[in-house]
Amino acid sequence: MRFIHFTFLLLLLTCVYGQAQQTNSYNLDFEKVEAGFPQGWSGYGRGKPSNYKISLDSLHTRSGKYAVSIEYAGDNPDSEVGILFFVPNTYQGKKITLSGYIKNKEVTDGFSSLWMGIDHPDGKNFVASGTVKNVSETSDWQKYELTLDMNPANTRQFILSVSLSGTGKVWFDDLKLTVDGKDIEELTPYEIPPFAAESDEEFDKGSMIDFSDLNQQKTDDLVLLGKIWGFLKYHHPAIAKGEYNWDYELFRFLPDYLQAADNKQRDRLISEWIDKLGFVPLNTIDRPVLGEVFIKPDLTWVENSDMDNGLKEKLRYIYQNRHYGHHYYVLIEHFGSPLFLHENKYEQMSVPDAGFRLLALYRYWNMVHYFYPSKYLTDKNWDEVLAEYILYFMDINDRLGYERTVLRMIAEIRDSHAANLLEGGDEIWRSRGRWYSPIKVRFAEDKLVASGYRALRDTVLTTEAADSVMGLKKGDIITHIDGKPVQAIVDSLRMYFPASNEPTRLKNMEFEMLRSNRSVIRLNYLSSGESRKKGIRLLHPYYIEFYPSDTIRHGLIGKRKDIGFIRDEILREEDVPVIRKVFAHTKGIVIDLRCRPATLAGRTLSSWFVSSETPFRKCTRGNPNHPGEFYFTPCDTVYPFKGPSYKGKVVVLIDENTLSEGEGQAMMFRAGQNTVILGCQTSGADGRVSDIFLPGGIKTWISGYGVYYPDGSQTQRIGIVPDIEVKPTVKGLAEGRDELLEKAIEVIEKE
Repeated sequence: MRFIHFTFLLLLLTCVYGQAQQTNSYNLDFEKVEAGFPQGWSGYGRGKPSNYKISLDSLHTRSGKYAVSIEYAGDNPDSEVGILFFVPNTYQGKKITLSGYIKNKEVTDGFSSLWMGIDHPDGKNFVASGTVKNVSETSDWQKYELTLDMNPANTRQFILSVSLSGTGKVWFDDLKLTVDGKDIEELTPYEIPPFAAESDEEFDKGSMIDFSDLNQQKTDDLVLLGKIWGFLKYHHPAIAKGEYNWDYELFRFLPDYLQAADNKQRDRLISEWIDKLGFVPLNTIDRPVLGEVFIKPDLTWVENSDMDNGLKEKLRYIYQNRHYGHHYYVLIEHFGSPLFLHENKYEQMSVPDAGFRLLALYRYWNMVHYFYPSKYLTDKNWDEVLAEYILYFMDINDRLGYERTVLRMIAEIRDSHAANLLEGGDEIWRSRGRWYSPIKVRFAEDKLVASGYRALRDTVLTTEAADSVMGLKKGDIITHIDGKPVQAIVDSLRMYFPASNEPTRLKNMEFEMLRSNRSVIRLNYLSSGESRKKGIRLLHPYYIEFYPSDTIRHGLIGKRKDIGFIRDEILREEDVPVIRKVFAHTKGIVIDLRCRPATLAGRTLSSWFVSSETPFRKCTRGNPNHPGEFYFTPCDTVYPFKGPSYKGKVVVLIDENTLSEGEGQAMMFRAGQNTVILGCQTSGADGRVSDIFLPGGIKTWISGYGVYYPDGSQTQRIGIVPDIEVKPTVKGLAEGRDELLEKAIEVIEKE
């Protein structure tokens, strides 16, 4: 029996899809058997799946010959095992319902469940998912069902699962899948028709737009056009239905628009352009209230513009009768982040021409304007960014200039999730240098300090060579690099290092400071208070161990070895029950969260530190039917472990390396009854990310939803605020001490 770890479910969807059965005869009653296992189903597991046995049971059935049973027989109840089934079709309808019968026997520390997910056509995201649980310890056959909203145009396939979490034995039988009340085995699969927008190829080789006579009036007109273009993209029904390639409609409209002699002619052209999109019918659909509205759409630009009243009224009408439902260009995926669809990357364009560069600006600006939950936290008014960057994007001569301009624009949103060009940033990467120093540096007390050395690979240095490569000692303060003051270098790089806050920006720069396209750099530095100079030889990155592996996930520390230590970055699910057992009677626990955790094991562990259900955060998510609106979702909660809760002190270490999932787990740990957060400001970018693709093959991220404490206090940009602030010092780095860990031990030992 092959198990699939649940963490890799999305990868599984891509791999299995091509092999899935292509008929309407689905084995939802488990009557078809292949090699002693339900035909068409695959096993998956989280934690330690070998603790469970999955089998076909002919004695305990609700109907037919077989039911599926899952039985726990092991030593790790913090596990989950189940079987998955893929329905590789979609169907016309609005609601899909999974129902089935469950029987429990002595189920503790968990539950049995039915789960269903709707896989988006990109194969990377869930449009929606849901679970229904049987939490009874022992129960006879009972029917359970769950229903999800669906749209066939947004659906690649459906994924079903039955599972057991915890101990005991469960049975499943007579599953059924219906769409709007009709059994899918009696329905014809729905074929998604092609969108008209996908057949438009007119500008595949270039926009042929000329901006050579750009003056202030034309620039102002382009600012207005960018806002109208984005407004229509996300509100007009014809565009939302995929009837137009909205990128290329921009290029068709621009030549005439750029020739407008005055505002009157400009407004007439825009009005005629809108009319060509077709009649917008009255929208009388009742729009439900999704939650407490936190941010309302900002359309003041319409009222404050110099457009004539007729054009303003036309935009108001479209807004009031905006599209509702499936949108060709965007949806809000199940977890709450925007999923931008059908956005061509135009990878074939090394240096996008002026039209495509303007498109890059328009696309990004409007994605942020309507779907970035933290736009209100940017340093600049977002309208100013559009006006400023039109000139920047026109003044580009090569690929490096394009990449740098895009990166500067991205940095304006002040989001640590958008720290780099994830794709399409090769020229920036080359410009920063191909040679590296193994000397590790860190900003401390506003100084650039040597903090240690990276190990070298496949090389042995002579004493003389080692001195030229490793010639600084811990605690040395670098003041100049190749004759330039460190502060001047930082100031020149700041615009190209996006981050939510300054400590995180400096952390991101540390890796780049001793990097160059020259094999030797000259350093001025202070060593034991004396000014010194030295040439440092750089190495090819192959010879430097940038990311050494650390296998110590947990252990005992302190003078009496009575303090537990957990390194969350590499913690695994199977470690959690071991930790509960070994650390149960310790004086305290230190959780090192100065990282971005690789697993969700910290979430499981957090339940041990609360004695009752404790809210730890609430989120804002965008309303796809009202672009620019964000509303609060109900609070997320830490649920207590079913056994005894931990009684000792818990100290969680954080710093600027605590990012995203790390910040979320810090919030969960903070919900604990005896928890202290210790350290310094975190990255200030929690939650899931959304991909953004721009012309020239560029990819970046934004934080997809807003994250707040239950009282509404923000975390974006601010990060997790420590209860006890401790920052590394120059003295501590010189002595090789972990000052945050030392303070954590002191706090626990004083209890």
